[in-house]
Amino acid sequence: MRRDSGTGNEAPCLAIYDLVGSGHHRMYLESMIAWWLGQGNRATGMRLDVWVPPSFLEQHPDFSDLHSSDHVRIRLLPEASDPQRRTNATLPEISAMNRKALQTILESSPRHVMSMFLDHAQWAVRAFRRSAIPISGILFRSQLGYPMPGWKGRLVKFRKKVLLQAALPAMTHVFCLDPYEAERINALTRVPKAVHLPDGVPPLPSVPDRSELRGAVGLNPADHVAFMGGSLSLRKGIRWLSDAVSLLSESEREGLVLAFVGAIPAGQKDAVTEAIASMRDSVRVIVEEGYATEQRLAEWWSLSDSTLVPYEGHVGSSHVLLRSAQLGKPVVGVDHQLLGRWIKDHHLGIACPPGDARALRHALVAIRSQSVPGFDRDRARSFGSDFTLDRMFSALSNSFPVVA
Repeated sequence: MRRDSGTGNEAPCLAIYDLVGSGHHRMYLESMIAWWLGQGNRATGMRLDVWVPPSFLEQHPDFSDLHSSDHVRIRLLPEASDPQRRTNATLPEISAMNRKALQTILESSPRHVMSMFLDHAQWAVRAFRRSAIPISGILFRSQLGYPMPGWKGRLVKFRKKVLLQAALPAMTHVFCLDPYEAERINALTRVPKAVHLPDGVPPLPSVPDRSELRGAVGLNPADHVAFMGGSLSLRKGIRWLSDAVSLLSESEREGLVLAFVGAIPAGQKDAVTEAIASMRDSVRVIVEEGYATEQRLAEWWSLSDSTLVPYEGHVGSSHVLLRSAQLGKPVVGVDHQLLGRWIKDHHLGIACPPGDARALRHALVAIRSQSVPGFDRDRARSFGSDFTLDRMFSALSNSFPVVA
C-alpha cells in the first residue's frame, strides 16, 4: 500500500480531511479527487493532500493504491484524531479530535484546508480563527430554518446556531448541501460565506440486463421490489417498516418483495435482524448483508421498482433519494425536514408522517399497485438531473480562490 506519495516537498494547493470512513464519506473524498484532477492542476505541479485517520485505510485498504499519484497524496492523521477507534465518543471528544487533525494539517502549511464533514468540526475550527491559512467545509445538517418541537429540539437548534456563529469568522466558505439553508447561514454574518453545494451523485456502472438480474435472485415478473440500500441501521426506519408490513392484508402482501442491501452496525445487529425477521413472516425479504460495492448496488438499482427511505429523524440531503429521482423510481419516505420537502415539492413519491405505521402501510400498498399519488416520473427525473458531479464541481470551482 502506498501512502504519503507525491512530488517533492512543495506545499499542497489544497488539503482535505475526513475523520469518518463509513457510508458516503469515501465517495465524497473520491469525488473531490476527481474534481481536483479535472481542474488542470496537474499542469501546475500543485498537489492535493487527502488526510484520513488510520481506521479509514483499514476499512478501505484499496483507497491509497487507487488514488495516490504525483498529484494526489494520501496522508495519515494521528491516532488521537480517529473517532472510529471510539464508537462511543462524545461530541466534545470528536471536536477535540477535529482540533488535533486541523492542527496536524495546518503544520504541513497547505494553502487551503477543507473539512469534508464540518458538522462535528465547527467548534474546533474556531480555535484557528487567527490562522493565515483559509479553512472551508461541507455542512450536511444546518437545521436553522426547520421547526424542532419540544425543549430538546429547541436546544439542539440553539446549539447549532451558536456553533455556526462561532465557526463562521474562522471560515472562508461553508458548502451547504441544503439549498434552503445557505441564505439562513449567511444571515448570521456580514460577509456571505455559505454556498449551496449540489449533492453530486456519481454515475452508476453498467450492469447486466434487468431481467437477467431479477432472474438471478429468483424474482417473478409480477414481483414488486422495494429496495433499501446502504447502512442498515435502525435510524433507516426498519422497525417502523416492520410495523407497517404487519398491517398488510394477505392480498396486499402478494408479490411485494423487500430488499435490504448493506452493512448492519455491530451494536444494532440483534435489533435490526429481529425487525427484518418479523417482516419475513408477512412478505418475501431479501437481505445481502455487508459492504456493498458500487457494482452490486447498481445491480439492485436496476432490478428494483421503488425505493424505501422512511428514515427516522433524517436531516439533510440523501443520495438514495436523489438517485431514485434520477432513475424515475418512486420513493416511500418520511415527511421530515429536507427529505419531506423534496419528496412533496418535486413529486418524488410518498412522504409519510414520522412514525405513522398506518400511513406507511398505505404507501406500501400504493407502490405495490403502481398507483402512487403525487408521483410524477418526468418531474422526478428532471429534479434528479440537477444533482450531478459536474454541478457539484462547478460550485467548488467557482468558490475556491486557490484554483481561480
